[in-house]
Amino acid sequence: MATYQIYIPGARGCSAQNLIDVGLDGLLDAAGALESSDVLANGPDGGGGCCYAFPPVHPEGILPRMGCHAAVQEWTPAKPVPGGTKAQATGRFWIGFDKHSPPVPADLQRVDYQGGIPVLLADGRDWYIPAMQFLPHRYALNDRGIWSRQVKPIYAELYARVEKAYGVFHAERQGEDIPVAYFGQLAADVLGINYRINSDILDRLDLLNDDNSLYVLGATFGYWRTPEGEFLKKTGQASRNSGSRSQTNFAVDGIPVG
Repeated sequence: MATYQIYIPGARGCSAQNLIDVGLDGLLDAAGALESSDVLANGPDGGGGCCYAFPPVHPEGILPRMGCHAAVQEWTPAKPVPGGTKAQATGRFWIGFDKHSPPVPADLQRVDYQGGIPVLLADGRDWYIPAMQFLPHRYALNDRGIWSRQVKPIYAELYARVEKAYGVFHAERQGEDIPVAYFGQLAADVLGINYRINSDILDRLDLLNDDNSLYVLGATFGYWRTPEGEFLKKTGQASRNSGSRSQTNFAVDGIPVG
């Protein structure tokens, strides 16, 4: 397939700052490359600007034909940030997909891919969700001066939010609904560890629904759904590749199996 493009009205040149200015800094990788193509007129907003794309790092990823080509592309304006400023309004950037080649996981994989647990999302493909306990950790003194295992600072804020969501996960397993606004943002941020995804991209990909929300959330805690619909909990290191059962141990309700 092919990765997406970002069109920013009025922008010019291959500058990451243009992406930062419209709130897309989370899509950038320190070691990642950036392609651009100036659009002088007839952009998706009717004017001029610049298109940006991230060259895929996965060998099966594909870079799209750069620029605006209405006959073969679909462009969608960014939605507003709730309660945001004028700079966070509708249409501050546009997301472009090739009509016949929407992005797949290989197109969006990040440089610092962490692997995880495969979850079948609404596009019919497996997307790897990192289990928080298997993200890179360091050994450091805690607030009491005791050596402890701590998630690396880059993941600390998300790690804390996922910990708070543990009760929500178990509540849904008992039939209670997950607050959609809460879950959607958490899913975007968790998927964003492995893929160049934020809320806008996740919304455009149309990956989430009632059928997979529980499994996305469960994967962040190390729970793996079997084909029979049961939950197994990983007790070993998460896979960076296939995440297959042969590469780890599992537990059901804390009891090791396999």
